[in-house]
Amino acid sequence: MALKGNIGILVVEPVPQVQQIIGKILVDDGYEKIRFANDHAGVMEILRQRETDVALMDFKLATDNTFALLDEILLDRHLYRLPILLLGNKVPIGVIDEAMRLGARDYLNKPFTPYLLMVRLEKILFGSPPKVVKRTAKAGTENAHLGEEVESKPSGHITAQLDLAQKLYLDGQKLLKQHYQDKALQKFAAAARVNTLFPEAYTALAEVFRAQGDLVHSAQFLSKAAETHAWLGQDQQAREVYAQACKADPDSPNPFKTVADHMSGHVHQREVSRTYEQALKLAPKDPSVRVALSRCYMQSGEKDKAAETLGPMVGKGEIPEDMRHVIMQVRRNENNAPSRRRQLLVVDGGGFYDGQERRRAIRIPLAEYSAKLPHRDDTFQVFDVSSVGISFKHGGESFEIGQKLSFDLLTLDGARAKKVPAVVRRVTPLVVGCELRGLSKKQLEAFQRFLPAQEA
Repeated sequence: MALKGNIGILVVEPVPQVQQIIGKILVDDGYEKIRFANDHAGVMEILRQRETDVALMDFKLATDNTFALLDEILLDRHLYRLPILLLGNKVPIGVIDEAMRLGARDYLNKPFTPYLLMVRLEKILFGSPPKVVKRTAKAGTENAHLGEEVESKPSGHITAQLDLAQKLYLDGQKLLKQHYQDKALQKFAAAARVNTLFPEAYTALAEVFRAQGDLVHSAQFLSKAAETHAWLGQDQQAREVYAQACKADPDSPNPFKTVADHMSGHVHQREVSRTYEQALKLAPKDPSVRVALSRCYMQSGEKDKAAETLGPMVGKGEIPEDMRHVIMQVRRNENNAPSRRRQLLVVDGGGFYDGQERRRAIRIPLAEYSAKLPHRDDTFQVFDVSSVGISFKHGGESFEIGQKLSFDLLTLDGARAKKVPAVVRRVTPLVVGCELRGLSKKQLEAFQRFLPAQEA
């Protein structure tokens, strides 16, 4: 019954073992018309036969020599509508963005799970087709991203698959109205097998189970429908179906968090953040969502957003230990500094230091985690924080003995101390040591949150 076997898929992958893994995933999901290529010439030879409906393409092969292969495909008047899913490994975000602007449909980071690969592939195949730009200029030129915007027009094989799923669904609705619940159930299940991203089919299955008094399965299929809407970017529908699922089962999973958890580490960081943000809107009191979103912000360097997201959890004992590292902001006293710009201080994990300097570095809780976070060019790495002073790597900045500074301190578990006065007491080729002066009671209390236990 399913027509997936007619959909032509080209897998472009230079590593034979990876080819085999991807091929098995596709075959297990019902795809049969699969071809493989491992170089530029092999790709074009297959594509010019006009039997390919979608391409899964190794990122390096697609983008080498200024996106040469991607250009040859997407500048071809017969191939420019071809959907391309790029598969890479820790590719810089800027390069991914450029590939997407040039016409690639999606990107996945290797290694990925079979479920994630199939969802992203079938979103390209069966989701709402976006408009594509009919480019005329090569990558790297001024007008590379410009061109006529046209409809993407899914292939006949893809359209047939969608039509079959819709027919099965409508047949099921007719049977349900006639009270043939078991037959309707079979039709809805078949529709969901033909198009796994068909949320209406899952909602219909939930309706049949509810009519049969099976509320457990009804809630499960409503949750699946909500998750599918989330995969498709249909946020409002996902929220509405999730509300229905919660009526049947208050513990129904947050669909946006489920999707974001699957995507984390594998797709563009902005999309993961956006999905976690939707999850937080749906469940603002769920600490697991706040922690996941905060981690996502930290990985993209948005430390202030991370701290703000965790703010409501302060004092509730719900912040994981590895999120309690210290983030500090320092601004120089305006009367003694050539610049008033703020600098970011991030706790470092000791690095190549030994002896007393290393002891000071590693005693700050979870400093090594913080040291792995993205650092901006104006970042200072802190080596010691105590109730009387702070030492940090100056990174080439100029500091003088006796120079006055002021610090804004905050921790991700909520401790804050603003405009703390300090005086530079030590300057070495690597480290600046400052003595804190005139801390208020409130500032001292704030320090207790991140000082070593023996000093708190």
